[in-house]
Amino acid sequence: MVMSIERVFTRHCPKSTSPGQSIFRRSVNPIQSEDILVILGTVQHAHPLGVRVLNAQIGNDHGDRTMVVGAIHRVLVDKQIENDIARAMANAVVFEVCDAPACQTCRGNGIHPKLGGIEPCPRCEGSGRLNPSERNILRVINCHLTSEDEITRHRFRTKLYPLYMDMVDKLLVTANEASHAIRKHLKAFEE
Repeated sequence: MVMSIERVFTRHCPKSTSPGQSIFRRSVNPIQSEDILVILGTVQHAHPLGVRVLNAQIGNDHGDRTMVVGAIHRVLVDKQIENDIARAMANAVVFEVCDAPACQTCRGNGIHPKLGGIEPCPRCEGSGRLNPSERNILRVINCHLTSEDEITRHRFRTKLYPLYMDMVDKLLVTANEASHAIRKHLKAFEE
């Protein structure tokens, strides 16, 4: 029985579990809260941004969310995007990756529920989360702009969308790598 990543992140806070409490109640090798902290620390050392994305996404940690926004902002500024637009885009990227609601059709697992787990969910396209429309993305970006100028749909499509999607993809990949590393450590711990 391998613990889900969601369970790891919701149970990793020392306040939420009492000392010595086992995560697996009937398992031969129960994982203690302290063991989860060690696993998360090890993975965070190898995949710091990925763990922050997962913690913002699953654990709703606002501090980690802010740090992910800051990391994306710095990358966009390095790519010659204006500071204000880079900050607004970074917020929109993190909104899409961390704050988008779970898909109700597949219940967040990304697999079509009626096809026996062989096809991706058609509603969320296998992501497990509802992807915001271009209009919603643009609304989030314009909401975070401090200047008076709003970004037009044409400018977003022609100049900013490729960078936006590149940042979304990078966050999803790094979160997936961290998730895979956590699963690997959990599986090794159980054996």
